[in-house]
Amino acid sequence: RGKTGGCRPGLCNSLCEVAWSSDDVNEATSQLIGEAHGIFTKLQEVGPAQSNNRSSNLLQLSRQYRAVLHACVQSLYRNADAAQKFDYGGGLSIASGDHDHRYYLAQAHLYTSMELLWHLCEVVLLEVLPGGCAVPPMLEWIRWHCTQADDKVKLVLASDHPSEEAQFWPASLSLSLFFSLSLSLSL
Repeated sequence: RGKTGGCRPGLCNSLCEVAWSSDDVNEATSQLIGEAHGIFTKLQEVGPAQSNNRSSNLLQLSRQYRAVLHACVQSLYRNADAAQKFDYGGGLSIASGDHDHRYYLAQAHLYTSMELLWHLCEVVLLEVLPGGCAVPPMLEWIRWHCTQADDKVKLVLASDHPSEEAQFWPASLSLSLFFSLSLSLSL
């Protein structure tokens, strides 16, 4: 929330103060801000002076940040569960509990997306194998986070007639895209 002192964009030459209201910050976000500050402060120390270990230090700090994001996601899911189970007596309506529950779930989904994107950037930019090949780490990321192909394959393999299963071609295509050609051909 910002205070602009009546300034309209482009029409005012005075200095405007912008302040962040901490009233809207939940416990998980506050934790993320505090932990991230410490991690990014350490990141500033990883400079050209430590160039021989720079990539391993960056990777370690990135993993720490991702762990903090994951902890915040878990905290938000716990808060969502608590909001859903809380007895809103004393005049408070169940709707306020439902609102809190939806708010925490939305925050958890947002932080999960942030964690996934951060991990993808980590894989692409920081986990460089000798020779600069990024395909194996990318495939590992896909296998870890995109489990729909495994679910489709299990469904097809559980069928008495796999080639007649509705998920046969989507499963085959998914396996081909994930470079699991031998498994795809075995279907």
